[in-house]
Amino acid sequence: MRAMTQTKFQSTTITTILLVIINIGTIVFCLNSSPILDEIRGYHFHTYFFQTNTANTEEAMVFRSNIQAAIDSGTLSGCRLNHVNMVPRGPHTIGSYETCCNKTAISPALSWFMQNHQNLSVLLHPLTRYEIEDHTERAMFLGQKLPLDISALQADLGDNIDLCLPISQSTSSTISNHSNNAQKASNQARRLSDKLRTSYFTFF
Repeated sequence: MRAMTQTKFQSTTITTILLVIINIGTIVFCLNSSPILDEIRGYHFHTYFFQTNTANTEEAMVFRSNIQAAIDSGTLSGCRLNHVNMVPRGPHTIGSYETCCNKTAISPALSWFMQNHQNLSVLLHPLTRYEIEDHTERAMFLGQKLPLDISALQADLGDNIDLCLPISQSTSSTISNHSNNAQKASNQARRLSDKLRTSYFTFF
């Protein structure tokens, strides 16, 4: 009788230990594999415009100037403007530019973009190592939703994540040059549109 009790106790103990090991293994696996638990390092606001549409491009450049003014005034402190894409780039299928905000700036930044984007479409997404999820199920549009080319994104960026750190003087100069180039492109588009319009009326 004593031997049976001892055997039963040992069996119960082994079962308990195995269950503990399985539970610990499950927790470790989930922590290592689930993108849901990854830290949000910052946020991107992608402003879109139809680069072949003069009026829409000009509206986007004016909005860009307003963003920079808000950054300079401290309204969007913790944010920075990146260069203008006058052609599709990455997952963005039309012209765009990016405002990068660190995670402490998201509340005032979201409030500002919601109130000021007007007719422009703006994609907001978090910055984690899992950029496919960041641009799809974790993202939101202000204004009209636009298609993205998800095939251009990586499943796992590792540690190669934009942290939206303060801009150095050299970086500021580079971004200023990009802004000037974007303004030149907008002026060229407007002149081309005027030329085509003039040619059309001359022809008829």
